[in-house]
Amino acid sequence: MKYLKILFLFLLIGNLSCSPRPKLTSDQKAAHRWSIKPKATLDFAYGTVIEMKVKIIDGYHLGVSKGYGRYMMKVLEINGKSVDESLIFEFDNSYHPNKFPRDNFELYKHLYDEEIGMITNEMRLEMEKYYIDRIYNIVAFESGKFVGIPDGFGKYDVVPSGIKGLVFRNHLVILTDLTKE
Repeated sequence: MKYLKILFLFLLIGNLSCSPRPKLTSDQKAAHRWSIKPKATLDFAYGTVIEMKVKIIDGYHLGVSKGYGRYMMKVLEINGKSVDESLIFEFDNSYHPNKFPRDNFELYKHLYDEEIGMITNEMRLEMEKYYIDRIYNIVAFESGKFVGIPDGFGKYDVVPSGIKGLVFRNHLVILTDLTKE
């Protein structure tokens, strides 16, 4: 009788654990199979506060669309150690919007303390003399965000034409500037 009770419990537990899984749609299966798994570019977990030496570069010369009209940071040192590989990041300047302009219009405002509606190529080149290739010692952390439209979203007729695909973009969040001027 004791063995019969054990067998009954074993069968009951086995049936409960084998309950059917909910059916996934083909879009859900594809999303699960090809899901984006964000990974930090630096050898630190997201959100780790790090001292860095960075150089401001013009994203236009990177030859990628995300860089056009944007300024980026190239990491030269992390915690006092030189970086061998080319680590280039967009950056979040929320804590220092006037110190680290991210685009031509923010740079104009930074330099001339006024906003402007259009910037010519000549103006851009003149302004960049005071910003591009400048070296800063900063404290920052790596973060990121999803950009774009996930697959299957277009069937709801809310997606602007020409936008497709979903990517994860890493960026630096600048906390403070340690540069001695």
